[in-house]
Amino acid sequence: MSGSGSDREESDEDRWLSDWWDDEDDSWAGIASLLVTGLGLASLFGLVPIGPFWAIFAIGFAVVVPIVAVLESRYGRASESTTPPESEARARAERAADEDDSVADALDRLRDRYARGDLSDEQFERKLEVLLETDTPENARERADRRRDERKREGRERESSERET
Repeated sequence: MSGSGSDREESDEDRWLSDWWDDEDDSWAGIASLLVTGLGLASLFGLVPIGPFWAIFAIGFAVVVPIVAVLESRYGRASESTTPPESEARARAERAADEDDSVADALDRLRDRYARGDLSDEQFERKLEVLLETDTPENARERADRRRDERKREGRERESSERET
């Protein structure tokens, strides 16, 4: 059992490392910070013959890191936002396939309920009609809007008929 616990710990550690490595929010500014820290410490311990270590820290963290962060935010996001058209087409195709699968699954469940006798003919036909009308999120939104408008209209008609009587 001790082996499985260490395996789990290793997988958690690997997961943390991969999450850290894949995090692209501050990659260039983070690298610049590490370089400034390393250079400053190397100067402190005499490994690098560059001016006083405090000057490296002051200039590095007050000038270099902020400039890198600004450049990264300005130019880094522009290059990331342009996705290749193939990727967009592939993503659209995957979403369409997922929608088709979800509609097919819903149809299968509806048929199963009807076959078991859980639904009457009227219920089955009504649910089937709704399912086919709402196969995409846009169609579902349109149907919900139509239903809301119908309810408002029915409410107004009911109020006007009650006033007349």
